[in-house]
Amino acid sequence: MTDIIIAIRTAKRIDTIEQHTLKVIEEQGLPYPVFIFCPEDEKREYLKKYKGKYRITNGGNEGTHLCNQKIVDYFGGNKKIVQMDDDIKGFLEWDGKQFITGDLQDYIEEGFRLCEENGFKLFGFYPVKNGYFMKDLPAVSKGLQFCMGGIHGFINDKTLRTTDNYRDDYERCILNYKKFGGCIRFNYCKADNIIYVNEGGQAKSRTIDNMKASTDYMVNTYPEYCAVKKCKSKFPEIKILNKPYKVQYHLEKQLDLITWSPNRDRPNVSGVDWDKTKDHTKLQNAVGKPCLSYTFGLLKPRRACKGVLELTKVSKRFPLIYTLAQEYIKTFDPEFEYTTICINKNIVCEPHTDKYNINPSLLISFGDYTEGGNLYIKKGDVVKKHNTKNKPLIFSGNDLHWNDKPNGKRYSFVYFNHNIPK
Repeated sequence: MTDIIIAIRTAKRIDTIEQHTLKVIEEQGLPYPVFIFCPEDEKREYLKKYKGKYRITNGGNEGTHLCNQKIVDYFGGNKKIVQMDDDIKGFLEWDGKQFITGDLQDYIEEGFRLCEENGFKLFGFYPVKNGYFMKDLPAVSKGLQFCMGGIHGFINDKTLRTTDNYRDDYERCILNYKKFGGCIRFNYCKADNIIYVNEGGQAKSRTIDNMKASTDYMVNTYPEYCAVKKCKSKFPEIKILNKPYKVQYHLEKQLDLITWSPNRDRPNVSGVDWDKTKDHTKLQNAVGKPCLSYTFGLLKPRRACKGVLELTKVSKRFPLIYTLAQEYIKTFDPEFEYTTICINKNIVCEPHTDKYNINPSLLISFGDYTEGGNLYIKKGDVVKKHNTKNKPLIFSGNDLHWNDKPNGKRYSFVYFNHNIPK
């Protein structure tokens, strides 16, 4: 990957950075451009020593938080950035028996590949040099877990900004989990670096008071994701509340990110827009009221040959969501057969039937709504109400059905077999 850069944050460590991080970059043969973010009053010294070899820019004088912001602002959106501290001594990999030097370039490029494949923006490495802790973990995990800031890769998103000056790596993991549904962590390798010992950085700025303020900020701002940690340190410490990877959570976050264009092709569901339909001579050409609804999977396209199903355009536009929707149904009904998936956002359906559906259909919904969004099915003179929030329901789309309005965000999924008109 030629579009990757390395950004090193440093302060008062021009000797340290040369003996450690820059040496590691050279020994690893990393082919990426290197940018050094140092305090403004140190730029002259860095330029004198490294001009022409590395790019030197202002990293600010106010600690890691400001430097992080300067890195985010310096580069364009979606830039692939490997951020390093200045005190990296090596990159280690656990081979099952001992720690050996790992191939950092392979991990960097695989990290960005996995991020793009999963719609994530952050990858990192295990925080502790302990093979005993690593041995029972998967090689790669995707939920919420702590990725130490010493070496990590991210795809630049200017909306994600850490605020805490001492727990920026904790906060970065949480922010990425909340927005994208996860991040990548390689569990059999770590950065070998110096923490809170040498001159510069946070070694001298940490006090009981500012670490307590940091702890209070983190646990009060992100109570679902971190907590106070009991340990022998004289400073207040925190821990990430690990959350295993969940397809539903990942899917919800990816659905939150996409643009939902109003769909007018479902008049039987959303109701007919008579003002836009009055010029049509046939009711089957009716224009529906706008609703937020996308159809993934196989469908008979307009003007296609009879007996043909094709992959919908939105399936190609949002391939990750299509893949996640297919994975999602496997978590609760892996045997259900379907050709097509209709995903709706906050839809309120008029009473209707799905005449092109071959029975049965499966409906499930999720979101932050607490009331409404119920499905009603009428058979004969009997109407039954069904709460489908996190509860899959198999029903016949040929029966009259509709739903009421949810009081919050609601995503609904209908898995069905699309009938091919003869």
